[in-house]
Amino acid sequence: MKLPRVVLVLIDESSSPVANSAATVVATLLGIERMRLQQPIGKAKVKFPKQSVLVLSSEQISRLAELRLHGFDGAVLVLASESFDALGAKHPILLWGQGSHDACSYPWKLPELLEKVAELVPMEPENLKMLQKELKAANQWFQRRVIPCLRKLAKKQENGAVDAKALRSLATIIEQLRADTPVACHAVVEVGGYSAQIQQHFQILLEQMGQPDNYDDTQIVLLREVFTKWRDLVMKAGEGLGAFS
Repeated sequence: MKLPRVVLVLIDESSSPVANSAATVVATLLGIERMRLQQPIGKAKVKFPKQSVLVLSSEQISRLAELRLHGFDGAVLVLASESFDALGAKHPILLWGQGSHDACSYPWKLPELLEKVAELVPMEPENLKMLQKELKAANQWFQRRVIPCLRKLAKKQENGAVDAKALRSLATIIEQLRADTPVACHAVVEVGGYSAQIQQHFQILLEQMGQPDNYDDTQIVLLREVFTKWRDLVMKAGEGLGAFS
């Protein structure tokens, strides 16, 4: 059994005292290095340590997608109050890579923690590339489905009315987003000086566009902003994996 070279903990606004303590104990008992990992910012290149295991709390799983997009191939151990199967059902990103993700369910036992850390393996390069492609699928779907629909809506018909077919297509798109990415759709964001859940922004703008007297080009601009915020949230958290391929 080949031990990891490094045990990592994530240091940002989501920092977990439990994960930090567990990583310290594991590193000490296994005689390996413990390092703090900063969350990548933007498109900056990041060099990650090889043969590493990242210890996360269940609340930090949403940070994993961005790490994978930046090329992090290390194994991941989640400290949670539920089983790995339950976590995988909620967070499909944990199901990628044979033997690269696992969880310790509460109450955590030290022998089990050490055993799981020792058994975990990094992601294979090909698996990581496939996952990165899947994580980028939401943006490709955004470009393929959302942008053309907004362009059609921006072109008013001769009578000044909204393209009814494009409006129905928009409603269908929004319903899909609500079904496949409920967390992102419930996120509160500010658009046009107004704070509301993303799904509420969609609903308000959709209703306004269905009323010819209330429709103007500003709504298209606001819609695009809402969709862009949705896309950024989904890509960052890895929500909806498999829904946009």
